[in-house]
Amino acid sequence: TPCPVLVSATYGWLWILRRRVCTVSWKKICCPVDFSREARIAMEEAAYLAWRFDGNVTLVHVNELPVPPAATEMLVPPETFVLAAVELDRKLNLWRDEAEQIAGTSVDVALLSGAPAVEIARFAREGRHDVIVMGTRGEKEGEHLGLGSVAQAVVREAPCTVVVVRRGPSPPPPVGPS
Repeated sequence: TPCPVLVSATYGWLWILRRRVCTVSWKKICCPVDFSREARIAMEEAAYLAWRFDGNVTLVHVNELPVPPAATEMLVPPETFVLAAVELDRKLNLWRDEAEQIAGTSVDVALLSGAPAVEIARFAREGRHDVIVMGTRGEKEGEHLGLGSVAQAVVREAPCTVVVVRRGPSPPPPVGPS
């Protein structure tokens, strides 16, 4: 069965939550991040929801690893993959610290490998999350409702409500004397 989807322009739907019109209560919040601007906006909204509903956020990054070539064809030393994993872990922990400031509670992190949409849906299902809050660029032509390909796939596969956060339009440039 399809799950509910809320598509949000930057902070638009939170206005409704702050006015206490919303009747949902999400306690377990899964927030996939790819360290983009859109993911940062989603992380901030997920942390706000955790604060608002006295819930818990788990920030999830899926490392889409390429299929490694045969050992004889490998051009990149194996240490490079280890260093990349350490850097991803460092970034994820920095984002966790920011989310904890907003949520006012501890935030969990998970670093996964595989196809992003499949792993996000699996993680949410196995963790029995109430909602997935994720960003989308939605810039590719032909994307349904302006959702990116990963967001579309997560919406199709998710076992729970998906809140898709899109960045609002860029502010106009400042007007002033030239």
